[in-house]
Amino acid sequence: GEEFSVERDIVRMSGTIADMLASFPSVADDDSASSSQPIPLPNVTANSLKLVLKWCEEHKKDEKEEKKDDDDNRERNQKIPEWDEKFFKPMDQKTLCDLFMAANFLNIQGLFDHIAKCIAKKITGKSTKEIRDEWNIVNDFTPEEEEAIRKKN
Repeated sequence: GEEFSVERDIVRMSGTIADMLASFPSVADDDSASSSQPIPLPNVTANSLKLVLKWCEEHKKDEKEEKKDDDDNRERNQKIPEWDEKFFKPMDQKTLCDLFMAANFLNIQGLFDHIAKCIAKKITGKSTKEIRDEWNIVNDFTPEEEEAIRKKN
């Protein structure tokens, strides 16, 4: 696979990689040692990793978002930063989903949350059929199950 050189502060944005490095204290503390030791990421494609790194570069100085459950924060937590909106907008569903899976695997919470908001925004106001068509989701409910769900909701 492809190899990427990544700054230490960007590496630390990934909970998964930070945990891996913590398992090897000599590597975690030595910037020069880490530059020569690749970390395999079998669940992340090269294209997704390029996008992850671009997002991380833009957000490396961001403060960690606190999650509070009051009305002010709920509204703020639903907003997608302008840079992220522009970053995600040209992506097709496959790229967006691959990036979402990469953010999940790498445990980059901010990226994961912003993609989730972007996806939610894309499906808001659409019918079940429109969402299935747009996202290539197969309807695996029987007509009886669909009717039961409609009655329940």
